[in-house]
Amino acid sequence: MQLIHQTWCALRTKFLGFSLIVVALLSLPSAHAQISSAAVNGSVRDQQAAAIPGGTITLRNTATSVERTTTANQGGNYSFPSVTPGRYTLTITAPSFQTEQISAFDVAVDQVITMNSNLRPGDVKVAVTVEAEGIQIESSTSQLGTVMEQKKVQDLPLNGRNFTQLLTLTPGATPVNVGQNGSGSTTAVTAGSSYSFPSINGQPNRSTLYLVDGMNDNNAWFNSYAVAPVIDSIQEFKINSHNDAQYGQVTGGVVNVATKSGGNAYHGSAWDYIRNNAFDAKPYFPALSSYHLNQFGGVFGGPLSIPKLYDGHNKTFVFVSYEGTRYSKGNGIFFLQPTAAQLGESTWGGPQNLGVGDFSTGTTGNPGCSDKTVTTIAKCQLYDPTIANSAANRPAFVGNQIPVSKMDPRSVAAIHKIFSAPVTIPGFAPTQYNGVVTDPTRQPQLQRPPRPAHRRQRLHLLPL
Repeated sequence: MQLIHQTWCALRTKFLGFSLIVVALLSLPSAHAQISSAAVNGSVRDQQAAAIPGGTITLRNTATSVERTTTANQGGNYSFPSVTPGRYTLTITAPSFQTEQISAFDVAVDQVITMNSNLRPGDVKVAVTVEAEGIQIESSTSQLGTVMEQKKVQDLPLNGRNFTQLLTLTPGATPVNVGQNGSGSTTAVTAGSSYSFPSINGQPNRSTLYLVDGMNDNNAWFNSYAVAPVIDSIQEFKINSHNDAQYGQVTGGVVNVATKSGGNAYHGSAWDYIRNNAFDAKPYFPALSSYHLNQFGGVFGGPLSIPKLYDGHNKTFVFVSYEGTRYSKGNGIFFLQPTAAQLGESTWGGPQNLGVGDFSTGTTGNPGCSDKTVTTIAKCQLYDPTIANSAANRPAFVGNQIPVSKMDPRSVAAIHKIFSAPVTIPGFAPTQYNGVVTDPTRQPQLQRPPRPAHRRQRLHLLPL
């Protein structure tokens, strides 16, 4: 009985886990339901340019084999809205006419392609292949924009792998800073990388809208992007001059990014970009501070399939990306810290055996008592703040000698914990700088956005 119970528990766990997978797959967004998508439209006519109503038009994605079908209306017109950017073929059929097959053509992000067809009379079983030509001209819209395709995004050198550097390659985009945040100091920018915040068509830098797969990717306060997509996960993006009424919120351009999605074939890549001063030649002059930048990661996409449980070919796809960044740069920041004499010590960190803290050479930074202005004794005079509240009746510390009894030992201990012993910095007086920060500035970063997609239809389960 115990064996039967254990077997039943194992089967129940397996069934529940599989049920959760099925529910998750059914709840995934449709592969063609994205605001950043494109559209394909056109007309179906005969050789005399008369409309052919009722014609069947099939749009097929060559990477996923996902098909969409529509019917021409009474005017012979058809439309496929919300088309995911990619490569497609088109098939047009109608009774008493030969089938027309339009060869593979590219559909870019936020592009409306018009494909008109003139069918020839004949047997519907006879197929005529037509080459797709002139599809780059958008005759259905008045959009003004530039598409940065996948090859440019991945092949052009980008310092730090930030896609905004490509924005200035488009017409109407200039690197002129006419607004705040031009330096990227308030934007999610990888340390050590280049960042561009251009003005599009003369509008302020902060008047640009960023979209990723149709979702708002704007930093609401500084109006730059909120999260930069991984370069290798970008299929393409379009910089629209914002003359289309479907976009709002801003007066400048629209940066519309479309990320990759999986197909019927498994594809992936990995990378590791390294910048390290260890690879540099030995300099004649003293070497600069250390610099390390390592960007690594990978992408993988394909059909989501579970052996003997679920076959995702032609239906369910997944694309995942991962990128890690490790940045480290040595520092040489100078500062002024307390000395042993000022703490009443004969040696740094030793007992307060001098009786007084010697601040006779100390400066307050105020005019008349700093290294940048003429120093006068009156301006540098220190007073006992524990006796009176006004400068008129506060007793002064003679010679700026502060008794160690006035110092809190806990504060002195904290100073020793925070600071190391003062050092001599060449070119600077010890009363100006006597400490240096040598710890490197570090920035670890991690990005791993998934991209699931599912064609809404019944799931076909394979037998166990």
